[in-house]
Amino acid sequence: TCRKIDRIRVKGKHTAVDIYQPLAFKADINQTMDDDLILHHQAFEAYLAGDWQQAEQLFKQLQQSQHFSTKIYTIYNERIANLKGMQDIGNWDGIFNHDSK
Repeated sequence: TCRKIDRIRVKGKHTAVDIYQPLAFKADINQTMDDDLILHHQAFEAYLAGDWQQAEQLFKQLQQSQHFSTKIYTIYNERIANLKGMQDIGNWDGIFNHDSK
């Protein structure tokens, strides 16, 4: 089982790529882990849609997870804080652009 953790565009490229993180074999995923994965999907979809309030709330909740690495949720919340401060967010496409190699 994997979770989608980002959609990025690297410097010099026009096409975005999805980044996935392997978590565990499907047979090793218990109900609590599955619940965290569902919550992760909801949070990530809110992030992609630009629903900062919902995404931030869910990512903060996921930071308490005992099953998977939570570092990515700190990164998401830092991005959201920066995106909230932008004047022109109308062109948000859910893709994080890496500006350096």
